[in-house]
Amino acid sequence: MMRSQSGFTLVELLVALGVMSLILPTVITSIYQIARGTTQINNELIIQQDIELASSWFTRDLALASSSDDVEDGAPPIDHMLIRWIDQTGWAVEGEESHYVEYTLVAPNLYRNYDGNITIVARHVSSIAFSRVGSYITIAMTSTSEDRTVGLSYFVEPRPEGAFE
Repeated sequence: MMRSQSGFTLVELLVALGVMSLILPTVITSIYQIARGTTQINNELIIQQDIELASSWFTRDLALASSSDDVEDGAPPIDHMLIRWIDQTGWAVEGEESHYVEYTLVAPNLYRNYDGNITIVARHVSSIAFSRVGSYITIAMTSTSEDRTVGLSYFVEPRPEGAFE
């Protein structure tokens, strides 16, 4: 009496192994490409956010500015900026209160010193340049994270009354 045996034959196992050897590299390559793409996108988002955050601070502070000790009209670009303004709101002591902001790059961090309070406004900055033509301040900034680099150059016009006298 012969017993029926269940299982796979050697030929079936070899065919399954051959099919797996064709499919598995494609699956592994796809997973690797997805993970690599996700990392690249995350790096790009990080440096884009750095530039946008720093730009919002520059724009805000320059909109208030009435003078700059460092950025001279027509001079070559510099890597730091000190601006001043007088707060003339009702909250200010005796009607006027002087403020200053200084931006300094100590790569890769961009620091903002507001009246002695130092904060980091961007963490992946590789270069920054401030220049001035007339009343316009031009800011050129480059941010780098691993294999991604993003640059932005734009200008801001400080408030007109008394600006950069």
